[in-house]
Amino acid sequence: MIVAIIFIIIGLIIFVNAVFRWDSYSQNLPLENYPRWKVNTTKYIYEAYGDKALRKYLLFLSFVFIALGIWFGVLRTKDITERVQIADFPQIWRGDTVSFAGGELALEQVGISEGFTAMRFNIDKSRYEEVEVKADARDETMFLVMTTLTNDSTGTLSIVHEDLKFYAKPEEGNNIKGHAIVDGYLFHENAIELAAGESIPVWFWTSFTEEELKQSYLLVLQYGNTGCLVAPPS
Repeated sequence: MIVAIIFIIIGLIIFVNAVFRWDSYSQNLPLENYPRWKVNTTKYIYEAYGDKALRKYLLFLSFVFIALGIWFGVLRTKDITERVQIADFPQIWRGDTVSFAGGELALEQVGISEGFTAMRFNIDKSRYEEVEVKADARDETMFLVMTTLTNDSTGTLSIVHEDLKFYAKPEEGNNIKGHAIVDGYLFHENAIELAAGESIPVWFWTSFTEEELKQSYLLVLQYGNTGCLVAPPS
């Protein structure tokens, strides 16, 4: 959040000077006595395109700083919101069940995997084909979480595949995104519907680099406001 504030302040300072104090501000820019062997954008724009072009460039630069500050702020706010939300999620171990996505989720197995087979669209999306899924890159370790989702209500349960979230949240840094495999498929265009009492296998997977494995993290399964923390494999 501090970085976001700094970026916004820098952007506002440049904007105010370029709009309201241009005459005095431009006199203090390094346009004259600047070493020839150094590349200076402001000096180049001033000499090549003139005063107006330089002013427009600085206004653009101010908007870039402000936009970056807002972006960093949004990311930080999102991270804080996620941490507050998952703090209330129950932690589950193998064999446990938890309310999830309007149904009941049972954790069957969690561990390191060398890969698995699943169904996905071919290149022209005309049909599904079986593919082998492995870690995203060499020397990465794949985690596979195998669960079963059961509709424990009396009505129909609808699940949107792309809203099923699985990610590892480290103590610091960005989330390590995972993926969901519903009934052996990597993606469903339409909502998956479960009749009363019907069950379906839902697997989740992600891959970690060696550096990421050294961090402390939480394995999060989430769908809307429901979710749980998966106990990582020992």
